Amino acid sequence: MIQGLREDLFVELLDNMFTLWDATDFAGCTTWFDRSQRVEAAFGSVEHRIDLIAMNYAVHRSIAPDARFDSLLREIVDRDEARQIFQANMMRVLMGAAGVWQKDNLEIARRYFG
Repeated sequence: MIQGLREDLFVELLDNMFTLWDATDFAGCTTWFDRSQRVEAAFGSVEHRIDLIAMNYAVHRSIAPDARFDSLLREIVDRDEARQIFQANMMRVLMGAAGVWQKDNLEIARRYFG
């Protein structure tokens, strides 16, 4: 049986994602979507990255569309919304609803629940 989302792992990954966003050069990006794509390109060569993809998506979707680019990301991301989005997407991986996943990605998703 799957338990709830492990808060410690969620917080650690969210903090790491904020750091990645902070370190990314967004020159030429005109929307939050463009920025999320630039961040995803930074870890695009990493194998078994389902948690990174899900967290990047959660961060992007948790930003108000009219948020200013000069705002600190840590201040404009709704953490509760990001948690819900991340949890839902990782559950989709576990349930197979998100498509066919590699075994390693399933194992990564499992460790976020306990």
